[in-house]
Amino acid sequence: MLKKRSQVVVVGCGLMGSAIAKALSASGVNVVAWNRNPDAADQLAEFGVTPERSLEAAIHSSSCVLVVLSNYDICSSVLYTHQSLLRGKVVVNLSSGTCEQADEFGRWIRGLKADYLDGSIWALPKGIGELGTCLCYSGSRSAWERWHPVLKVLGGASRYVSERFGAANALEAAFPGTFYMTAILSFIEGVALCRAYEISDDVVLDSVDPTMVLLHSSLLQTMQKISNKDYSTNQATLKVFQDAVSSYQRNTLSPVKDSPLSTALRQTLEHACSTGMHDKDVAATINRWGISQLTSNTPLPVA
Repeated sequence: MLKKRSQVVVVGCGLMGSAIAKALSASGVNVVAWNRNPDAADQLAEFGVTPERSLEAAIHSSSCVLVVLSNYDICSSVLYTHQSLLRGKVVVNLSSGTCEQADEFGRWIRGLKADYLDGSIWALPKGIGELGTCLCYSGSRSAWERWHPVLKVLGGASRYVSERFGAANALEAAFPGTFYMTAILSFIEGVALCRAYEISDDVVLDSVDPTMVLLHSSLLQTMQKISNKDYSTNQATLKVFQDAVSSYQRNTLSPVKDSPLSTALRQTLEHACSTGMHDKDVAATINRWGISQLTSNTPLPVA
């Protein structure tokens, strides 16, 4: 249990906002909740959360304003009327949007003389408060250092990413976004292929663990090669990957052999091989995006 500390106001009490308010309150944080439909905030009273009908009063009484609304436009419209009250406070935004929207919103909050953290949630509401749950934050490092004991209540694997406001959104887009979603859809296509060849669901489930071991070691090796810019390999070249995917698509009974996912994978590998990377490690495909270093000529919006 956390020692009772300065109040946090949770702005937005939908499924995620309610889960966040409950988790904070259960850990010993003084939590005030506000929602445009006050009934949603009122329902949190039985969990030790203080419902507040006035957003002005809620912000005024709190040290940390934790925003859990649908998008940045709604965040701006809700907070605009009360912007003068944000001075000296920490605003933590867990709403969804683009990296550029996070940068713009962060600059606005910083202009109000408030500290700002932009966050991304890598979980469903039921995962809030779990040790393995990750929320990533970017923006004011000093705000993270002061408030991370409270913020890590929401997920034990939570972490600080960067001073650039939009970095947390970029990391979300990369991992629980495209990587996770593509993997889930590819898994479902794999299940369809297995069923076409009369492989039982139990066998499919038994195949998950060894696949994850292979994936984990491959991801670590791939990141090392990208960091070192060393794309040589004595294991499996891009041409080996291309030939393998091409053979998968020739399975006669496969109901997903022409799926957009597998077709895009094959075309990506074919393009890489055609540009002279056929004898390189798959990590070499990072070069097709023209991004090889962390530096940029564009000024970064930071806290």
